[in-house]
Amino acid sequence: MLPCAEVLDSLPSSKWCTVTQLIAITPACNEAERLGVLAGSLASQTCRPARWVVVTNGCTDDTEAVAERLAVEYGDWVQPLHLGRTGRRSFAAKAHAVAAGIESAQSPSVKFVACIDADVVLPIDYFERVIEAMRETPDLGIAGGVYREPVGRRGRIGGHRGGHVPGPAQVMRMEVYNAIGGYRPLRFGGLDAVACFSARQAGWRTGVIEGLEYDHSRVMGTGGGVSRVKAEYLKGRQDRALGSAVSFEVPKVVRRLASSPFVIGGVARGAGYIRGAFDGDRELEPELVAFIRSEQRERVRSLLLKRSA
Repeated sequence: MLPCAEVLDSLPSSKWCTVTQLIAITPACNEAERLGVLAGSLASQTCRPARWVVVTNGCTDDTEAVAERLAVEYGDWVQPLHLGRTGRRSFAAKAHAVAAGIESAQSPSVKFVACIDADVVLPIDYFERVIEAMRETPDLGIAGGVYREPVGRRGRIGGHRGGHVPGPAQVMRMEVYNAIGGYRPLRFGGLDAVACFSARQAGWRTGVIEGLEYDHSRVMGTGGGVSRVKAEYLKGRQDRALGSAVSFEVPKVVRRLASSPFVIGGVARGAGYIRGAFDGDRELEPELVAFIRSEQRERVRSLLLKRSA
């Protein structure tokens, strides 16, 4: 395995990247069984991050011990950081973990931060392709691939429309991270989506790299033993909390009726959105909500124009 700088020096258009410009951070709560697999995936990258910070959160399994063992195996490249807080998985904990990981790195040379969930496996050229795309497009502030989750025989590709970059392996410029105030500790999730919305609101582009896929070992939202039906319910709560308009949410619910878990998944998502409306779920400032809804209206308008063409 060559250092990132040497690998990129062999690529004519990629000499700008150095080993110190990219760090990866993995928030890990009770991920002892998956952390070693992720370590192998990251270590084999053709463009390996300068450092991998594993941030644990008061785990009740052997995650902390596994992180320490990886630090011995891989040396200074792995940096375990034990927060010792709740020992529970939450979206707010993920935001705090990423912030703590960035603070611990304390390197002014870091230009990119990759938030990598513990339950993914990346292709060996993942960072090479993402960083190259960001080099070629200076205003691309957040980028990444799309995940394939274990649904059906061939798996299901996660949502990535409208410039959304899925959170399990999201790469962000440090300039953008600082400008948007980092990931927000949202109650119902959507940290990755809000980061993309906030970046675009600030004038940056966001989007996935065409043809770049990675494996997600469990269905999105089912970490910590959450059932798939409850995960859909929580996604409905999330959409309401982020200000998603009713006219945009209804088609999403209808589409979910026809995908696994069939019918009940769509019902659960709709129920979550309605419950959020009654409970007054709203976590974002009015200006950002207005921006989100304006993008949603534009997406609906574009879709209708395509269908009428």
